[in-house]
Amino acid sequence: MSKKYKNKTADTFFALAHSKRICILEVLLKQMPRKASFGELQRNTGIAASTLAHHLREMENGNVIIQNPAGASTEIALNLNHLQKTLADMMESCSKNSMTTIK
Repeated sequence: MSKKYKNKTADTFFALAHSKRICILEVLLKQMPRKASFGELQRNTGIAASTLAHHLREMENGNVIIQNPAGASTEIALNLNHLQKTLADMMESCSKNSMTTIK
C-alpha cells in the first residue's frame, strides 16, 4: 500500500474514531437511503449543535459523509462508496499477505 493510500485510510478511520461519530453513523445507517438534516441528526443523537457540527466536519474530512445544501438546510448522507471501497481495498491487501511494516 502506498503512503498516500495509508494516509487516506487513516483519515477515514479517524473520522469514525469517536463514540459520538459512531452514534451519527448509526442514525444515518438506520434511515438509509433517506438523507438526514442537521436538525434530524441533532434530535436523534442528542448531541449539542456545536459539537455535532464539529463531528460532522471531521466525518466529512475523512470522506465518511457527504453534505449537500438543500434550500435552507443541509442534507447529510453516508459516503457508502468510499466506506465500502476503503474496506474492500484493505481486505484485498491483507488477503494477498502484503502486510508491510508501518513507517
